[in-house]
Amino acid sequence: MSNTNSDRLEEIRSELSNILETRVSELMTTMRHSEELTRRILAAELEMSRARQLNVDLEGQTEAVRQDLDALNAQAEDARELHRVAVADRDATRDELYSLERDLNDARKEATAKRERIREVSQESDSLQHENMELKLKLRALEENVNRMRKLRDELLSNMGQLSQSMSNQD
Repeated sequence: MSNTNSDRLEEIRSELSNILETRVSELMTTMRHSEELTRRILAAELEMSRARQLNVDLEGQTEAVRQDLDALNAQAEDARELHRVAVADRDATRDELYSLERDLNDARKEATAKRERIREVSQESDSLQHENMELKLKLRALEENVNRMRKLRDELLSNMGQLSQSMSNQD
C-alpha cells in the first residue's frame, strides 16, 4: 500500500503540479493581457489628456479666430458703408456733372444764338450804315440840286424880273 499511496501521492502531486503550471501559465497570460490592457489604458489616458489639451488649445485658437472674424466682419461692414457712401457721392457728382453739362449745352446754344443775332445785327448795322452813307450822298446830291434849283429859280426870277422891267421900260 505504501507504494500505491506513494504513487497516488505522486499522481496527485503531478496533477497539482500540472494544475499549478496551467494556473501559473493562465495567470501569466492574464498578467500579460493585464499589462497590455494597462498599457492601452495608459496610452488611451495619455491620448485623452493630449486630446483635452488639444481641445483647450483649439478652443483658444477658435476664440482668437472668432475675435479676428468679428473684427474682419466689422471692417467689412465699415468698408461696405464707405463703399455705399462713395457710390452715393459718385452718383451725386455724376448727377451734378450731367446738370452742369446740360447747363453748359444750354449756355452754348444761347451763346450760339446770341452770336448769330450779333452777326445779324452787325450785318444789319453794316447794311444800315451803307444805306445811311448812300442816303447822305443822295441827300447831299439832292441838297445840291435843291440849291442849284433855288439858284436857278432865283436866276430865273431875277431874269424874269429884269425882263419884266425891261418890258415895262420899253413900253
